[in-house]
Amino acid sequence: MKRYEESLFTVRFVGPKLDTVGVGIYDLGLTLVAFQRLVHKAYLEKTDNIRKGAFPDKNQRQELSLQIGERRRESDAFGLIPIITNPMTLQTLTYCANAAFNGVVGYYSGKVIERLRNENDETKKLFIGSIYSEVTNIVGRIDGRAAIHGIEINAPSLPNAQPLLFDEAKKEQINSLRNEYFLGEVQEITGEVFKLYPNSGIVAIRKSKRGKCTVFLKPDLFDKIRYAEPGQNKVKFTGRPRYALGVETKAITEFEAYAIEFA
Repeated sequence: MKRYEESLFTVRFVGPKLDTVGVGIYDLGLTLVAFQRLVHKAYLEKTDNIRKGAFPDKNQRQELSLQIGERRRESDAFGLIPIITNPMTLQTLTYCANAAFNGVVGYYSGKVIERLRNENDETKKLFIGSIYSEVTNIVGRIDGRAAIHGIEINAPSLPNAQPLLFDEAKKEQINSLRNEYFLGEVQEITGEVFKLYPNSGIVAIRKSKRGKCTVFLKPDLFDKIRYAEPGQNKVKFTGRPRYALGVETKAITEFEAYAIEFA
């Protein structure tokens, strides 16, 4: 069994009470599931398969599974290691650990929105945005009035990885991102306008069999649609999709348009 310092990930719960008692099962369980889901999402990013509700298949999940390799009473610390240790699996898990940890670093640094706006790789961008759910699940365990005052995360198996200590201030910073979004690649979508929202410059469209989409428009473009000739309700929009943090799909449900053309 690998030592704590050789773990794929380490997680340490910090707080005065944890010098004498262990972390509760509920908080520990949710945190460990979040780490496993981080690995799953990193694998989906690697295979370009990020979509709503996606999971690696049964065999892949077995290969990606983590276990507790060591527990230490330094507050309450756990080393997470692979269950399967063949070279190919370890190579994949090292990739996943690197992607997951670097994604978490973005949230820790407070610059994740800037990073998303500057990232050119659409799949990597969606991955970073998608792990917001796991990051908030982890920091959600922090409560200064209770046992857990902070959570320290590290990836000792990665070169140059440094421990990240999340405290209540970091938790509030991350929670404040709840309504943030980022933009995808420039593209075109076409649909039939079925509802207008004049106060906000938004139109709702139906994209044939692909569902509905909310389109955000500048006032002049909105007015072109609002005052179009009767029957001119099918419109081609050029712009960029909006993705909320925590989204797990490339499906477009919100769109910022900077040009329109009646189809």
